[in-house]
Amino acid sequence: MEDAANTVSKTMAVGIIPATLEIMNDQTIVAVEKYLHIGLPVGAGGLLLVEVDGMVSTVEENTKRIEKICKECGATEVKIAQTVDEVEGLWKARRAVGAAFGQVAPNKFSEDSTVPRSLVPQLVKHIMTIQTKYDVPIFMCGHAGDGNMHPTILFDKRDKDAAARAEQALDELHFITLELGGTLSGEHGIGFAKAPYLKAETGKAGYKMGQDIKSVLDPQKIMNPGKMFFYEGKLH
Repeated sequence: MEDAANTVSKTMAVGIIPATLEIMNDQTIVAVEKYLHIGLPVGAGGLLLVEVDGMVSTVEENTKRIEKICKECGATEVKIAQTVDEVEGLWKARRAVGAAFGQVAPNKFSEDSTVPRSLVPQLVKHIMTIQTKYDVPIFMCGHAGDGNMHPTILFDKRDKDAAARAEQALDELHFITLELGGTLSGEHGIGFAKAPYLKAETGKAGYKMGQDIKSVLDPQKIMNPGKMFFYEGKLH
């Protein structure tokens, strides 16, 4: 998985900006394969789905360059789709992630931790460490080309110990993301669940500004009451 993450950084470093660049870790690959039975490489540590666009000559050149980078970073296999059906077959695996996770465990923390693209390898390494530290499965996928990762912590809330460890892992994941200069939400939004961490991301001054703006727009506190700017906040 770390090799796959390094491939992302090196691809961007040489000036190639894929139209789409998705990543999946070994646990995600296995889960999706069990769900779809489409022949995914279940022995692989990670999987990248890369799509390039542009003029035919540009696509061909970039495809060759990306293939070379993949092999230099330790890829065991590089498969290049030749038809529209083959392209659709590859993306089918990525779209099935949510349903596949549902067959592994009944509960999950599905995050969208986002860091600068150059730091995706570091985030992946930290996530792997957190997984071992708290003994919880963290299934990784995401839009690696944007640095927008989706680490998903799976657990069963009926198991109190497992649920507690999942909460601890989530807490550390959020602070690691911020320490890397990232954001807690690349696309999902902060929402109710992440509200306690908002102060850690914006800082005390930023948080106070948010409170002040809300008080001006909602002096009677009737707009979505109790959901945002009502926490002391978790500061690492």
